[in-house]
Amino acid sequence: MSSRYGLRETRENNHPLYKRMIKDRGDKKIIHFRAPKFAVLSDELISSVDVEMVYWGIQTRYWKLATEHYGDPSLWWVIAYFNRKPTESHVKIGEMIFIPVQWEIIYNAIIEGDERFK
Repeated sequence: MSSRYGLRETRENNHPLYKRMIKDRGDKKIIHFRAPKFAVLSDELISSVDVEMVYWGIQTRYWKLATEHYGDPSLWWVIAYFNRKPTESHVKIGEMIFIPVQWEIIYNAIIEGDERFK
């Protein structure tokens, strides 16, 4: 099984701020995974996708919405990305969430815009 970090770049860190941690580990440096760079969805693309609207409730979760609308809970991030709300803590109760009906368009726009998948 491959790691979810398999395509992420790494960075060596030997900054003095981490000196004690590095010493405690018996290492000379720390390796960090770089933050991922995400494609920006154009307003034109967003407006071309059909959506279903759902009001966020107390028990609403991205994975539950993905299961209900796509039959696959692992596509939760498509809904989060489309709404520009990366985690459930970014959504307020009563807020309207847009579920892209053609999730493949969003998925492909992100993958095609990512140099790692070319």
